[in-house]
Amino acid sequence: MAANDGWDYRQDSSDTTGVGKYLVSSTVRSLMVEHAEIAVALYRDRVKKRTGANARDVRIHTELSTGTRSGRTTTRWVAYVTAYSPHALAREFGSFRRRGRGFTGEHVLRDVARDLETGF
Repeated sequence: MAANDGWDYRQDSSDTTGVGKYLVSSTVRSLMVEHAEIAVALYRDRVKKRTGANARDVRIHTELSTGTRSGRTTTRWVAYVTAYSPHALAREFGSFRRRGRGFTGEHVLRDVARDLETGF
């Protein structure tokens, strides 16, 4: 189904044509996994290692994400990097266990994401 915007430009409204097919292809999924593996390697290199649990307990998963942009629904592969050690949340964002003296977070996952966005 095509829509006409008044300027004789026909816009395809289906999700699985042209770029839409490419965004849900196995090629894009493998690219997302590669980028996530780079993020995991950077995280493991940068995180402080006392016991090594933070560096070991990191996983990658991909999923199809659906979003709406400019009134059009798009589907694409997204990769997530998750640190799942018991204390990863406190290490990333900080904690206030001591009276008044809180531990500020390391923000390693945030910094890795920013570096990957900018192409470090």
